[in-house]
Order: sequence, then C-alpha cells, then structure tokens
Amino acid sequence: MKPQTNWYRGNVGFFTPALSSDSIPVPYWVHVGHSEVVFQTNPSFQGQVTLSAVPTNTNQDASAISVFVDGVYNQTILFDVNTLLNHQQTASINVGAVGSHTITIQEGERDPGVFLTDVTLDGSPVILPSILRSYSTMGDSVSMGVFGVPRSVGWAQKMKRGSRFDSVTNLGQSGYALSTMINGGAVGFWVSALIPSTAAYVGNVENVVALCLGLNDWLTSASSTTAATYQTNLTTLVDAIKVAADAQKIPGFKVMLHSLTWILSSAQLPNDKGSTPAQFNAAVQAVATARSSFCTFLNVFNACTDADMADVDHPNNVGHGKIYNVVVGAT
Repeated sequence: MKPQTNWYRGNVGFFTPALSSDSIPVPYWVHVGHSEVVFQTNPSFQGQVTLSAVPTNTNQDASAISVFVDGVYNQTILFDVNTLLNHQQTASINVGAVGSHTITIQEGERDPGVFLTDVTLDGSPVILPSILRSYSTMGDSVSMGVFGVPRSVGWAQKMKRGSRFDSVTNLGQSGYALSTMINGGAVGFWVSALIPSTAAYVGNVENVVALCLGLNDWLTSASSTTAATYQTNLTTLVDAIKVAADAQKIPGFKVMLHSLTWILSSAQLPNDKGSTPAQFNAAVQAVATARSSFCTFLNVFNACTDADMADVDHPNNVGHGKIYNVVVGAT
C-alpha cells in the first residue's frame, strides 16, 4: 500500500492576521510560501520523507523548503546554494509523525529560488500533480498585498484560492520598480523567475505572466521615470520574456500587462519627470497593442475609487477585491 492516500497541488498558503504596512514580506517560516504541495499520509506512514529540489537563488532562505505537519511548522530544509546552485539536491528527513497526517511542503519565500522536483514517503514516490494552467505575477506592494488585512486578501493572493489557475506564483514586493530592474541589469534574473526552466512548473494548457508595475516608476523618487522611458523599459522586459517562452515552446503563453492601480484623485498629477498616471497607462497599453498576438492590456486603474483606498496608492480590502474581479475574469 502506498503511503499517501491522496495529494493535490495547492497555492493557498497560510498568512498571519496582522497589519501589512511593513515593506518586507512575512518570512516563509512563519507560514508564508508562494507555492506548496500538500498530501495526506495513511496509517502505515513511518515518518520518512525524502525531498529533491533545485535551488536557483544564492539567497539560502529563498532556496529553502519549509515543512509543516498538520498545519504546524516542523522544520526548514536548506540546500547548497554555492557549488550546487542550479543542481538537483536531495534531503532525507524524519518528520516524526507516524500515521495519518497532512504534510505541507512550501517552496522558499516570496522571492523565487527553489523548485521541488520529487517527494517520496517511506521510499514510495508521491506523484506531483500535473499543472494545467500556470500564473506568475511580478508586481509592487499592491500585488504583495500591503494594507490588506490579513495580507492574504490581496488581489494576487486571492488568485491562489479562486481562479482557473492551479499554480499561482506571486512575486510582488514593496518598492519594485521597472526602472530599477532595467538599470540594475536584473532582466535576466526576473525572466528566469517568471519562465521557470523546470518542466513540472509549466502548465500543459495555459501559462500567463502578469506584469503589475509602474507605481514606483511614477512616484517621485529615485526610481521615477517619464512615461516614454517606462514604455521603453517595459518593451525590453516583455520582449525578453517572450524570447524565453518561445525557446521553451511553452504552450498557451500570454502576457498580461496591468495599468497602474488607482491613485487618489487629488494625487493624479505629473511626477517629477513630468508624466501623469494617465500617460503611464497609455504607455502600457501601447506595448500590449503592439504585441497583441500574445499580450493583453488590463485596465485595473478604474477598478477602484477613492473610497477603496487605504492611502494615496494602496487599496484597502474592498479595493483589492475589485482589482481581483478584473484580473480573474481576464482571458
């Protein structure tokens, strides 16, 4: 008899019910993970789990795997991110939970960094479920869920619990700006994160990459740009993503380009470079229109009103719900 009675791939995750005004995501070891596999053992399970994974991030926390037993944190598995970076590695552990239990394995934190490739229980393989539809989003604090209480109500996190996608990866983080990424030479890194090289993480039917950036490029700061520069930078990233997807012959591939999310009416003014939010949104739409064979423009700017905002540019729970409704219905 196989040690597992059933399995499923889930991306729900567990979140702390706390205010989310901090700029750094809650660490994965306190119940946050951007991707996870959950399976149920049967009474014959003896507690032995062997994991195989490929670490892809030199940050060891991002390239770690955390284990939960019956919803309680059990341990963190660290991999060699130096000489064996980008190589499959194996870790054998004893979770000390003989019998029927729910075991959850979470991959890394919100930053990309590790791909789970194989699991065995008491030496018998757990067949990881095939992914039909995959969705990855790269965004800023709005995607991350800042000011959602708890953060799991954020629109991108809600995609994990109520969309057609059975694999959802949220790479949103406060402060992300397209200009910083381009100027810092990080395009290749993000392309590899959004287009994983591990076949098990590619959907058989549909694969969507969503880019939800722009607020930090518009806001007057060290990252601010003109709308024209933003359009150039977005073109660079989108074209690089498409090249990577074509090289892997990824099925059902598309890119969803989001407009800026709502900004309080009183603040919708030109930034220090002279560009308005409306001009940024027009730039995003122009990039999508020029690539209509694989790009979709999502106007999420008008999803909210001033009443749906927690501050100038972060939606409250109601606002996140409205953005989610636009995104989840997009094809």
